Amino acid sequence: MANEQKTNGMATAAFVLALCGLITVGFTSLIGFVLGLVALPKLKDRGEKGEGMAITAIVIGGLAVLLYTIAIFSM
Repeated sequence: MANEQKTNGMATAAFVLALCGLITVGFTSLIGFVLGLVALPKLKDRGEKGEGMAITAIVIGGLAVLLYTIAIFSM
């Protein structure tokens, strides 16, 4: 168990906030997007797990913010 990698907490938070943003009309998606961008280089430097969660948060968060922005300005 000594070589077990820890999952990056920021990547986990980014993933959860990006998903919650689908329910909260995009507000937390923006936070999840930014956290994903910040977490990605940090977890690579530290050798932690969570790269998939960070990338997913960036994609979901970015798409949610884009779609909600389009919806707001098309009204």
